[in-house]
Amino acid sequence: MVKMMKKILLVEDDPFLIDIYTTKLKEVGFSVEVATDGEEGVKKAKELSLDLIVLDIVLPQIDGWEILKKIKAHAPLKNTPVVILSNLGQKK
Repeated sequence: MVKMMKKILLVEDDPFLIDIYTTKLKEVGFSVEVATDGEEGVKKAKELSLDLIVLDIVLPQIDGWEILKKIKAHAPLKNTPVVILSNLGQKK
């Protein structure tokens, strides 16, 4: 029996965070796709069969809140879980 790898879309624009998240997620057995801006995030979310979307809020072009609205308005993605990542309000 072949075990299917769960696929995650990481929508993040910071290369350092992309590296950390993808490394850790792959170490525990997830397949990770990356989008580095809002436009690409929406496009990939609609094209790929996903188990989870990990979404940054502060992104170029379209912010995370707008991406979330577009994802949830797209019927096939309506029930796809989304985890919001944000460092808004945190000190450096």
